[in-house]
Amino acid sequence: MKITIALLLALISTFGFAQNVSLLQTDSLKHELAIAKHDTNRVLIMASLVEAYRWSKPDSGMLYGQQALGLAKRIKFLRGEATTLISISVIQRELGNLPKALEVALKGLQIAQDNHFNHEEQSASVRVANVYVAFKNFERALSYFKQAEKNLKSFPNELYLTITQLLIADMYVQMNKLDSAQHYARLGAQHFLKYRTIVGVGYRTFGDIQMKLKNETLALNYYRQGVRAVSKLNDFRVGADLNIKIATFYKKKNQLDSAIYYAKEGLSIAQKLSYKNRIMAASNILAEIYESKEPREAIRYYKIFSAARDSLYSNEKMQALQTMTFDEQERQFEIETAKTAYKNKVGQYLFIAGLGIFLFISLILFRNNKQKQKANKVLEKTLTELKSTQ
Repeated sequence: MKITIALLLALISTFGFAQNVSLLQTDSLKHELAIAKHDTNRVLIMASLVEAYRWSKPDSGMLYGQQALGLAKRIKFLRGEATTLISISVIQRELGNLPKALEVALKGLQIAQDNHFNHEEQSASVRVANVYVAFKNFERALSYFKQAEKNLKSFPNELYLTITQLLIADMYVQMNKLDSAQHYARLGAQHFLKYRTIVGVGYRTFGDIQMKLKNETLALNYYRQGVRAVSKLNDFRVGADLNIKIATFYKKKNQLDSAIYYAKEGLSIAQKLSYKNRIMAASNILAEIYESKEPREAIRYYKIFSAARDSLYSNEKMQALQTMTFDEQERQFEIETAKTAYKNKVGQYLFIAGLGIFLFISLILFRNNKQKQKANKVLEKTLTELKSTQ
């Protein structure tokens, strides 16, 4: 099969958490798609376009995702199907459709695990974890991040490992386990500057750790460095987050003008692509500040907050998430049970094989011993006859 430049780009996006794909020109990908001769290439190029549009035109990204998924299923291209599902998941998550994001990420993970697609399994594990982060289920998120880390020990990828370590550090911050957070942050800090599209994530994590340690000036410095880094990439998701963290700092210090400025900046950025959890955080800060200053403004921001909250955490969505979580737990339990049974069966086979070899060797030794005894008797008889003759 001929591998085109576009296919290589698609593989880079798949094997690198798609962190660099936003830097690719969508026009170049579209050109490669137009001239692609093989359907497998077309699937992977469209999956790359899903990632490329995630920060700017999510609707266009979803359109390419649906086309890629349909083609992958039609030609039975499982790796392409897994890749596309993983790409679709991130757009669904960032648009606030968390149950759907979890559903497609879990499907991608299952295909990857069933077919031993190791790089896709790493990416899918992180995408599943990120959905649980959005639901504030940090224990569950951490288990999937650790699953990705374990896989990376067998199939190394520096970018994968770096972002995973930073995300694990973030989980430990959320769980107030600062020693573990600092350990993983140090691991991630070794390489994160090599990959500019994850620099913002790194600075955000370092800032959060220092804020927890009461080193507020250093924390604020990290947040500002992160803002500068992501503004060059139009990374609205991390950009909104960093501005909200700065606003939270100034609100705590009762520097309300600065808090309002950064909260509005965070809200404006979040609204560009409808990042509902960021919209909630920013509008909540503004509502609380304006409550005693300008009640009408407070009401306006509370309405924004409520609309985002209801969209993101409706009862229907929470129930759907719980159902999928339970089903996935059962599936993972079945996988672990099958692995344990397989290991036990292999152990039994090895024991039987070892026992057979032992018996075979014992039989040979017994036979040799018998033959040696028989030879000794013949020799003794010969010597006796010789002496008698003499």
